[in-house]
Amino acid sequence: MEIDLLRNRNPQAPLGPFDGRVGSIVRVGGDTFFVTSNVDYVPELPDISKTHAVYFHRDSRFGKDDPTLWPQQLSRSFYHLAVMPRRESHPHLAIMWYTPTLDDHECLSSITRGLGRLRFHHFVKIRDLALALLDRVVRYLKSLPPNQSPYALLIALNMGLEYGLTRLESLALTFDKMVVTLTAVQRYFLELTAFLDFVEIYKPRIDLVDVNNEYKNVSVVEECMGGFTADVTIASELFRAKLPFWLVRPLHVFANENILSMVSTTSAPISILQGSVQADTDHLDPIYTGNSTSEKMIAMHTLLRRTSYYRDIFASFESPAASFSVASTAASSSKQPSHPPPSAPVRSPTTSQRYAPYALAQDGGNKSKKGSSKGPKKVDHDPYLQLESPEMPDYIPVWSAALGSVNKTGGPPSVTPFTLPEPALFASAENPQRRAKFLHHWRVVQDAILYLISVDKMAPLSNQDWRDILEGLVKSRGHAKSRTGKRSRSLAVVLEPLIAGGLLDQNALAQLPVPPGSIPHYTVKDFRRTIWQVAEINFRFELASIDRRASSLDRLEDVRMCFPGGQLESVPLELATRGFASASPDDHLRYFIRVGKLMLDWRTRTRRPNFLDAACLGKPDEQWSALEQEQLETAVAQYYTQSFYENFGRAAVLPMRLSSDDITTE
Repeated sequence: MEIDLLRNRNPQAPLGPFDGRVGSIVRVGGDTFFVTSNVDYVPELPDISKTHAVYFHRDSRFGKDDPTLWPQQLSRSFYHLAVMPRRESHPHLAIMWYTPTLDDHECLSSITRGLGRLRFHHFVKIRDLALALLDRVVRYLKSLPPNQSPYALLIALNMGLEYGLTRLESLALTFDKMVVTLTAVQRYFLELTAFLDFVEIYKPRIDLVDVNNEYKNVSVVEECMGGFTADVTIASELFRAKLPFWLVRPLHVFANENILSMVSTTSAPISILQGSVQADTDHLDPIYTGNSTSEKMIAMHTLLRRTSYYRDIFASFESPAASFSVASTAASSSKQPSHPPPSAPVRSPTTSQRYAPYALAQDGGNKSKKGSSKGPKKVDHDPYLQLESPEMPDYIPVWSAALGSVNKTGGPPSVTPFTLPEPALFASAENPQRRAKFLHHWRVVQDAILYLISVDKMAPLSNQDWRDILEGLVKSRGHAKSRTGKRSRSLAVVLEPLIAGGLLDQNALAQLPVPPGSIPHYTVKDFRRTIWQVAEINFRFELASIDRRASSLDRLEDVRMCFPGGQLESVPLELATRGFASASPDDHLRYFIRVGKLMLDWRTRTRRPNFLDAACLGKPDEQWSALEQEQLETAVAQYYTQSFYENFGRAAVLPMRLSSDDITTE
């Protein structure tokens, strides 16, 4: 059917939402459509067939399905995609579309050849833009009326940007994983920018009845991405907001529309398709199949959250504590918890018992049987007490007091291994030279170890295994059947993924331990910084593990919310005065509340303190008195340390803090 789309052309008449500065005829399947637009170009339509498959491409983007690269079919759930910045119109944001090369992957360690970070000057550009955007989010949230909750998607995008930025800064990654992390940060930045622009600038235009013709002479914002729609209501709203759009309608409904000129559709440039997986789709699974923009975007967001993969590192460790805990060993559930009551009968505690329910055991309760050779291996200090050393970070009183009051009567006889070395190992060696050796060997291998943790390739190690690594004893030694020989083989298994992947320089590894004369001088500040990071990462992984075991729930996203920065394995030094380490009651209160809410679902042998109940934890932050906050912190810390002991058979590693002088770079 031949139809002249220019038959109603009238350049003098004002254009409405159903008219077009340009028009185009397109064919989709066996049907013919006409497209009108309020801008002077028509992009190639995205594939909206029901069988369309969306793939994660080699460049860590999604080709024409990527809303940061190409206009998409609009949905009301993701209306902000129309406001996405266009690369061509935002040169100051060029770094947010930058695809790194191998030259941008800086490998700084002499022993890890394939692990590195984004070139620093690129990272600085990204960091500065991201921090400015995060500040803008804070200002927006403060501007909301008290009775208006923020958009859930805004919070999710904000958190994703924060997490990704922390990971990009803190972790040494392979080139491929660095690219995945970088593109996730870029994507969160661009989408968060679009979302804020939409709610602050364009949604008011859509919602406003413009009786004064305020926007009548405002030109179309062509630096925005725009979007496709077949919904005339959406087209009318975008027209009122002055955003680019392309209205797609069957050709046979054309009637009185005023179209000023006809154009051909613009194909996607090679730069968008260069990461195509089309040649490899036979062995790849799509992340989504269908034609729903909302479902496609949800699939993309889900994929982004999974790029920082984590499992319970203690899941394969069968602690005898299983017989002491009533936590279910059934498969984890992803459903929302129902806050079951404590498993033990609840008795009304006395005032003195209420916030100190885990008093020390009676004399003899912790003593081993005489002559017994079994039980935990002795360490240089009592792990339940503070190690007094200037090289240790500052203890947080409520946590260290709780650990010292753990009741160890009848606990499990074996000791759970550690995610990273026990922090006190670095400061408890008998002489300064040995302590410096421990710190130096850790710095040599830390990028490799943290990478293994981040990609689910690291099993927890015993305290003695970690001591061997800190001694630099990573090569096979001793008789094959001896205890030493077995330990050295276990370390070889830990390092094998790095060696097999060509990420670990075996020649450099063979030079360990480093001769005493080659170990540099380390300051007290160097020790405090390193020990804080090791303690913080241990604590984060241990909280995730005890929560999974005690609740039988798989809810890592909720656990992440308990930590500033939101990551388990990447903890930049600036976090050492935030969260539980913050001197501000308002700051650390929110984190104690979040952990307390997790504890509502814990089923443990020990009784949960009565203070931890849903009604109490549901109060707004500003309604907590100083006394109530102190009681909450005590209850959370004591219940955590006692439950950890009963499940894993050792002292928990707890959060610590640094001073501002420790963090400051000299």
